[in-house]
Amino acid sequence: MEWKKKYWLGAGMLTLLSALLVVLYSQSQTGAAASSINPYPTPQVIYRPVYEGLPAETFKALPTFPFLKGELTDFYAVKADFQSGRIPLSKIDEDYYLQPEFYDGFERNGVPLMVIYPTYEAATYGIAVYPSEYVAIISSDGQFPVDFLIRSDWGVINFQGIQLVPLYSKEATMEENSFPDGTRNITQDIAYVREHLKITSIEPNQFLLEPAYLRYDLSWDERGRLIPERTTPYFSEGWAKRIRVIIESKGLKAGKYQIGVDLVAPSDAQSEEWSWEYRGLYQVGSAYSLGKAWFNLYVVRN
Repeated sequence: MEWKKKYWLGAGMLTLLSALLVVLYSQSQTGAAASSINPYPTPQVIYRPVYEGLPAETFKALPTFPFLKGELTDFYAVKADFQSGRIPLSKIDEDYYLQPEFYDGFERNGVPLMVIYPTYEAATYGIAVYPSEYVAIISSDGQFPVDFLIRSDWGVINFQGIQLVPLYSKEATMEENSFPDGTRNITQDIAYVREHLKITSIEPNQFLLEPAYLRYDLSWDERGRLIPERTTPYFSEGWAKRIRVIIESKGLKAGKYQIGVDLVAPSDAQSEEWSWEYRGLYQVGSAYSLGKAWFNLYVVRN
């Protein structure tokens, strides 16, 4: 049975790219402005929490939980600063964003699922994007980067092949944020936006998201059948990726615009390679469609 799971919308972000006079912001799910208060102003003597029912092996493939000196960790301070907008995602390395605790839903949704995993069904595919929405305010033409995270959703057992492509929409509505004038909806001329507001690169644009549960030691019998030697709650080292999108504005008139990133199937050659390598554990990630862009950038040109 396939278990479809919703994408997850993330918390606030505010970043200033002064060289290009670009302001990016994203509000919290409640719609309130992102807080500038850091609840962890200094490093805390805090290890990774112990989750009853999850063995230490669950996190074995991940980077070591970040530490400064000895027992001091700055993980929660970095997470809070990211959510409040003090630190842009571009400054945060995989030691932080590969930890499931970096995502607010882990303790609330991920841990209960992984501790009491439904044995009669499994999440064969599921993807989450964080943050899923930005607003950029620009005052001149040029290029600027936007980063977001994409990960396997809690409980997903398969390797998911993904390709990211630009997506332009005639109409779009923000779910978390609003433009400076308080509006959320736009209608735009797609042909005009394609010409004057472009995604020039997405890196990586074709990749594999690895499982977030039920890690298999992969082997096959002489007939090519998968032999699962071990199953356990287990975050693979490639369960999450940071994506960088480069946007170029050229001759863009003052106004409000939207440009998105969507998920499609990998190239046939790449998908065939992954399908052969992972056999019954490979899934084309684009099987779960939202009917709209997974990542949305709304642009205000002053």
